[in-house]
Parts: sequence; structure tokens; C-alpha cells
Amino acid sequence: MKSFAGFGTVASGTVLSGTIRQDDWLHLLPSCIETRARSLETHHRKGHEAFPGQRVGINLHKVSLKEINRGMVLAKPGTVNPTYILNVDLHMLQSAKNPIRNRQRVKLYLGTSITNAMAVIMEKEQLEPGERGLVQFRIMKPVAALPKDPFVISPLNVNTVIAGGKILEIPHEKYRKVKARAVTPYLTALQSGDIKEFVDRFFSRNYKRLITARDISQATGLSFTGFEAEISSRVGKGEFIYFKGQGAFKKNYYNSGKKEILNTIENVIRQNPLKKNLNAAEIAGKLETSFDEALLQKMLSELCGEGSLMKIDGGFQFQNLKGKFSEQRQQLITLLLDYAQKSGVVPFSADTIWKLHDKKFEKDEIQKLLNYLYFQKKLIRLSDRRFLSLDALEEIKKNVKKFILQKGSITLADSKEILGYGRWGGVPVFDYLDKIGFTSRKGNERVLQNR
Repeated sequence: MKSFAGFGTVASGTVLSGTIRQDDWLHLLPSCIETRARSLETHHRKGHEAFPGQRVGINLHKVSLKEINRGMVLAKPGTVNPTYILNVDLHMLQSAKNPIRNRQRVKLYLGTSITNAMAVIMEKEQLEPGERGLVQFRIMKPVAALPKDPFVISPLNVNTVIAGGKILEIPHEKYRKVKARAVTPYLTALQSGDIKEFVDRFFSRNYKRLITARDISQATGLSFTGFEAEISSRVGKGEFIYFKGQGAFKKNYYNSGKKEILNTIENVIRQNPLKKNLNAAEIAGKLETSFDEALLQKMLSELCGEGSLMKIDGGFQFQNLKGKFSEQRQQLITLLLDYAQKSGVVPFSADTIWKLHDKKFEKDEIQKLLNYLYFQKKLIRLSDRRFLSLDALEEIKKNVKKFILQKGSITLADSKEILGYGRWGGVPVFDYLDKIGFTSRKGNERVLQNR
């Protein structure tokens, strides 16, 4: 790194991957400083872009020399994240004088950075000279690294290389022996370069989300085309389900996920029969498996398409699922249905029942049960939160049809003759007939629709 009067800070190094162009936004890592490539120079000549393998000088926008240290990395935003943990494939040199012990502290040379790290050996207590093993480095200060990056190590107090290798993955958590069965087979498959085995392991490890070949390639640094071909082959065999533009998912996991969703909704509704539906967020919160949102929405959509679920008021419910009510609630439901029949074509509300029975029942409880009966398709609910029986609706439709066939149309002024009550009750009834497509409104008049 150098600073030139009139130019500012210039970073120099080798382009490892991708292409850098003048005015590209960059992150200076691991400090995460955002900057821009004001100008580029390759082989002592100014240019507009630089390619992998080229040495390049980059004039950094608004970055002082004090903010830069040897070993830092410039990367396009979102491509590299600083980390304190690395899972690696470590090769001990045959010439090493001593083994490396589990949890031994070493000096790690990665790119142009040098930092202290603790070596956690995953399958043994030590690695002898000439041996190879899976190791997790826990680093004293963050580094910017990617899978497949090479490294070497030396003892803390001796500047002699004793081992080297490559990074297998950038993990999200520390290695623990209790997680060995999940972690080491995954890393072993990655270590061997067996694409078929690794795809199995990757999908099993990331079973909560949709996966693309690009996702695996970025996580491993391995060939995109190889993963793409393997995923396509699995889709063709019916092992994976592919969602265009979003990724693939193991078919058996997908089917298990749908069953878990159905069981979850069923259990909630059976325990609380007045719960009319569950929205996607409520379902996600009650599932044992925390699927990502895109995958959950696809499962819910497919269950609706299959007829296993139906969507009501932004939530999901079974078509004919019935919960178990207390004896008192069941008696109130029977009372409400009986009153709906007796009320005939006159709409009624929770307040009507509440007052009729001298406020014996809680008004909120009456409203919940009326709404429940509506969602169970046993009552009709109008826009003013009044209700009608199914038989009453059929009688109203019969009377309206007869009147229109005789007079050609109806208006609100006709509600008294047709329904027995005036505009106050006629508006929501006639609006409902429009809503279900029985009538259609033209100005102040209504006619039969497509009849």
C-alpha cells in the first residue's frame, strides 16, 4: 500500500478471481470499509479493467493510508465476509520434526495475511508428520477468505513451515465433538472432491431451503457446471424437485415437510376450534422444521392446489376439519343455528342474540361462534356483520329472481316488498347477491347476471 500526493491511497496486488473495472464499488476486508476503484494501473499502464492473474494498482476513493494494513483484501460487495473460523484440509509435512497437537496454537499464513490461530483437530488428538486430517482454525483476528484458498502454518515461535493445505468451508459455528457425525462426513466428501457424495451431504445439511448449483459452487469454490449437471440428473430421476429460477429440494424432504404442515395446522385447530385459520407466519412459528419463507409458501400453495388446505382471509384451514367443543359451546352453537332458521330472511347479529337471551352469554363468544359457523359454511355473513341461514339465502334469491323476471330489475326501494324490510337491511343483502354473482348492478338498478 502506498500514498501518492494528489492521488491518495493506492493498493497493489494480484487479481485472484473475477474482473475489476474502473469505478467498481469494493469492500476493504476485514475492516469492511466501502470504497471505489477510482483508477487502475496494470504493468505501469493505466487501464479500465484487470483480470485474474494480473498485477494491478488500484487508486482507492476516500481511504487513508492509516486505515490499511498488509494482508487486507479487496472484494466486490457481498462476495467475501470476514471470519474467525475456518474448516480446512491440513497436510503435515513429512519433514516436520514434531506432530501438531489438538488445540495447539500456530501461526497461519493466508494470502498475504499472518495471524495466530488455534488448531482444533476433528478426528484425532494429534497429526503426525506426513499425516492428513480435518482441522478447524479458530483465528485471533478476522480474515477474509474463500473455500479452496491455500495456506501454510508454522509453530508460534519458529519460522519454519510444518504443514499446509486448503480451506474447505467457512463455517458458521465452532466444531464440537457432539456434532461430528453431521460435520465430518460433509467435510470428507468435500475433501475427496466426490461431487455425487457431496451433493447428497450438502442437500441433507441444508434441508430447510431451496438450493441452486450456484449456492453450492460459492460455498465450496468447486465447479458450477459439475454441480449443475448432478442436480439436473437428480431432478430427472425424481429424487429432487426443481422450482424454476429458485432452486431444488429433496423430494422426500419436501413430502415430509408438507405432512408436517398439515399435522401442525390440524393440531392447532383441533385444540382451538374457534381458530378460523393460521397464517404463514403462525404456521412457521409452530413447525419443528424452520423452512425458509419461499419454500414454505410453495408447500402451502401446493397443498391448496391439491385440495388438502383452503385459503381463507389470508390464512389456511382444512375444508372439513372439526374441533371438539365443550358441551356449553355446543349448546350455544345449536341455539344459534336454530335462531338462524327461525329468523328467516331477516339478518341478525351477535348483539341480537345477546339481548334476546338477557345477556346470559358473552357477546364476544357469540360473535366468535357465528364467525366459526360462517367459515364452516353453515351461515351467510353479510358486510354489516349480520348473518343469514343458507335456507334464507335461497329464499331471498328465489324472491329476487321472480321480481326481476316480472319487472325487469330491482332497486333498493323494492327491498320492502321483496324482503319485508327497508333500505337499512336491504343494502348488505343486495350487495351480497352482487358479490356472489347472482345479480349485477347498473346504476341504481340490479339485474340477474348471466341468467
